[in-house]
Amino acid sequence: MITTLEKYFNFSSSVSGFLMSCNDVGYLMTTLFMSYYSRRVHIPRALSLSTFIFGVSGILCVLAFAFTKDEHAILTKFQSHSGNSSSVEEAHNSIAQLCVNVTSAYNISSRVDLTDAVAMSDVWKWLALSILAFGMFIQGIAKSPRHPFLGTFVDDNVPKTMTTKYIGLIGGFGIFGPATAFILGGFFSRIYVTLEDPGITTRDPRWVGAWWLGFLVFGGAAVVAALPLACFPRRLKGRRNIKGAEPKEKGGARDEEKTTKIANELKGFFKSARRLLTNPVYTLVVLATSFALTGISGYMAFAAKYLETQFTVPVFKANMTLGSLNVAAAALGTVIGGLLTSKFKLSPRACLKFNLSSTTVSSLVMALSFILGCDQPYIHTVSDNLVANGGGLSMPVCATDCNCDTQNFFPVCGADNRNYFSPCHAGCTIVQDSNVFVNCSCVFSSTDGLGSVQLTPSSNQTATAGLCVPDCNNFYPYVACMFLMAFFATLTIMPNFVIYVRSVSEADKPLAIGFMAFAATVLGWLPGPMIFGFLVDSCCEIWNSAGACSLYNLPKFRFRYHFLILALRLVSMTLFVAVFLIVTCSRTFEFQSHTDEERDEDESAATERKEDNGTISQSKPDEQKKDIEA
Repeated sequence: MITTLEKYFNFSSSVSGFLMSCNDVGYLMTTLFMSYYSRRVHIPRALSLSTFIFGVSGILCVLAFAFTKDEHAILTKFQSHSGNSSSVEEAHNSIAQLCVNVTSAYNISSRVDLTDAVAMSDVWKWLALSILAFGMFIQGIAKSPRHPFLGTFVDDNVPKTMTTKYIGLIGGFGIFGPATAFILGGFFSRIYVTLEDPGITTRDPRWVGAWWLGFLVFGGAAVVAALPLACFPRRLKGRRNIKGAEPKEKGGARDEEKTTKIANELKGFFKSARRLLTNPVYTLVVLATSFALTGISGYMAFAAKYLETQFTVPVFKANMTLGSLNVAAAALGTVIGGLLTSKFKLSPRACLKFNLSSTTVSSLVMALSFILGCDQPYIHTVSDNLVANGGGLSMPVCATDCNCDTQNFFPVCGADNRNYFSPCHAGCTIVQDSNVFVNCSCVFSSTDGLGSVQLTPSSNQTATAGLCVPDCNNFYPYVACMFLMAFFATLTIMPNFVIYVRSVSEADKPLAIGFMAFAATVLGWLPGPMIFGFLVDSCCEIWNSAGACSLYNLPKFRFRYHFLILALRLVSMTLFVAVFLIVTCSRTFEFQSHTDEERDEDESAATERKEDNGTISQSKPDEQKKDIEA
């Protein structure tokens, strides 16, 4: 709902990027400790509590709408002026969007105010920002246990060679969450923010979707989903044996010099963290993944906004497109990547080769995005004159007596399929049916064979609110590229999981999973939306008086947006090449032995056979005791 939030509160993209990053700040504060203590808590119940808090924090964000809805310029109907203004000029200031000739005795009583009825004060605006930021912060804390707890719970309760299969399935279905959110977000964008019928279309610049419904629906759903989670057991029946996974306390309980349990836990935490940070393969994989996620997080944060502005499509269409195609492709890629890794039992070295190949293909597809865009729309009385005259605007002859406001951008599409800065610049004097303007004297009626434009002052020319649909056929080719790019990029998720998990010891695995999530958030998810928010703002050509962008430079937006993503991906690929060289050429580094995996499979199969026979016993107890003692 980024575009809708920006329009409702007049936020810039950098502010909306900050809001999304607040989620990751809360996540960062707790994720490492959640990872380290993942085997010391009842994981299903802990996930139940965190999911409940996640839902409550989403519902909390709805308060930003509840507290400000009366302050916002709610567009349920347009206000007509009574003509009691002290002067024609004063009246014109309040109806600046329509053509008014101040030198004539024009009756302004029938004019309609197209400007906001009430401007939200800065106090309420920043109150809403604080509520949303706090809600996102709490939501980040609530989501921190999810990744390390799920990874540890699955890996501890299934044969090791099946871990990637199950985590791939969970991750794949998890990605359907954002897919559902995009689709429902598109549906909510078609409902006006007050749940009333304002009499305008979704293409109208004044349209604001019901952004708060998403927070309410998904917050309530999370609260409900938290209840059955608490019913799962701490350990699943027949789980595999974990050797060396639980830390051992030193000294005896009766030793008066024994340090406290908390001190021992912290000491073990920092020792485990030191081992991870001095592991070159693990560290480089973490950095490579983080740089890739910086581009992905920033890209996805403003993907709907990009589709909306680049191809002039309504918000609901952009959201539904992302949900049904792009995010679905990501889910498919995650599941297939996990299944391939499990079926072919890819070694960490094979996973590295697989990652480099998939990332290369994804980057090549991304490169096509530089040419799959639309031209900058020509805005009548703006475009070239905006730069040539140093910010001054010129008007066609037909609008010289209209006294048009050159600050408030309100685009309309004329019957000639040309864009105008406002109804006034199109020469329109009357509004009809809320979003249709008539008596537009500047709208082109015809062109002769030589291409010269013939203007008509007749009253039968019309214009509609919003930019014209561009003569651009690149929307669906671009969406196809998004699908392929997301698919090949997410194929690497499960192979990447194998690489960094198998590069550390069993005892360090929970913290390794959590530290990966922590670093990915610090270097990827946290800065990505903010960096791309500033980038999007740098492409703005026209700002409204409230601080939000009204018109973007489309070629600049397209090139900067995709260039930054490709640059970050190139850094990521370079780091993965360095990892490959280390594991290929180094004589000291070795991935975790596969004999453990084979023994786990044998133990699991033996246990299943004994359960079928009605007896459960341990094979080779003496050898197992020696292994545990070692």
